[in-house]
Amino acid sequence: MKSQAVVTTFLFVFLAMSEQQCPRSWTRFEEACYILPDQNVTWFEARELCMAIAGNLVEVKSADENNFLSSFIKSHAVRGAWIGLEDFVEEGRFVFASNQEVPSYTNWGHGQPDDLNRNQDCVWIPNQPTRWTVGFWDDMECSIKTPTICKDSLRAP
Repeated sequence: MKSQAVVTTFLFVFLAMSEQQCPRSWTRFEEACYILPDQNVTWFEARELCMAIAGNLVEVKSADENNFLSSFIKSHAVRGAWIGLEDFVEEGRFVFASNQEVPSYTNWGHGQPDDLNRNQDCVWIPNQPTRWTVGFWDDMECSIKTPTICKDSLRAP
């Protein structure tokens, strides 16, 4: 009887997890949802935009997620997208925007970050193969307007 209860509980949890889904127009990858809004915004506007649609600027945690994001950016045919990484407090010490933690995974392009003109404090993933290797990160002026990627957790239907 006890083993039947364990199996029933497992099935209930499995079914509940499998029913979680992303909101309409968001794309699922692993256990999260992603959207690339159709707007060019500054990094600060990107952060506000993501919060307004119940997400956060994407904070890349793994090579798999970075590869997904690179493909996601390419599929939307945009020049690149902001991610939630910045070095406002200490130059060269990039941290996640949501919690100020230093990421355990990074994917900087060759020679990056370079803080060109001493005013590049925000990070994006470029999609301009003639200038940058696609999928690698670059620090950029936060006031430049470019697309962004927002991320949110899965939701129950």
